[in-house]
Amino acid sequence: NPPPCAAYLAQRTPIPINTNPFFVLEDDPTPARTSQIARATNLVWSSLKFYCSVRDGTLEPDMQRTTPLCMTQYTRLFGTARI
Repeated sequence: NPPPCAAYLAQRTPIPINTNPFFVLEDDPTPARTSQIARATNLVWSSLKFYCSVRDGTLEPDMQRTTPLCMTQYTRLFGTARI
């Protein structure tokens, strides 16, 4: 059996064009974070908290109803590259 990441790593097409995920930053409803610097700070702080919880293994599993989903790929979100 191929490793779980084989489908991603085996592709020879450009990743940013064909498989790049994205997210949308909606307006923050919190009045204290309406400035650009406050939003940027919050985004960086939250990203670092997420990174640390993935690295330390303390991230709560994603759930589909009552079934926890496999999260082994989360460790590859940071500090990896496809060559």
